[in-house]
Formats: sequence, C-alpha cells, structure tokens
Amino acid sequence: MNDEAEILRLVGLALGLSPAAVHKGLTSEDVPAWDSLAHITLVGLLEEHLGTRFHENEIAELVSIEAILATMARRARGDCDN
Repeated sequence: MNDEAEILRLVGLALGLSPAAVHKGLTSEDVPAWDSLAHITLVGLLEEHLGTRFHENEIAELVSIEAILATMARRARGDCDN
C-alpha cells in the first residue's frame, strides 16, 4: 500500500467513514465528525502508521486530505524542519 492509499485509509478510520466516502478533496468542513478529538486521533494514527511526528504548526494545518498529502510530500523532499 502506498502512502496516499494509507493516508486515505487512516482518515476513514479516524473519522468513521466508509472507504467510498474518503477522497483527496475531503476537508474537515465536509465532515461533521472531524472535530478536535477526531483531528487528534487522526494525527496520532498518521504519526504511528507513517513513522513521523508533526510539529504543532503542522497539526493545525492538517485540515484536508490534500494538506496531509502536501505535508507528507514536503517531508519526503526534505522541505521541513522535522
């Protein structure tokens, strides 16, 4: 499983969504269940399963699947302070 597929799976798991409901354009505004507790759950799952740790400023920015993918792409390129 590639990182994108894993991220989509983890978002669905954290938010209680079916795989069919999870797509790259999904944002926290689209999902009522994506509240602060679900957000922290999602961040924890991402950190655990992707082997990373997010900075506080990054955590606040992870409000969409696109933002999560962009953050992980920056990290893969070495464009972050972590």
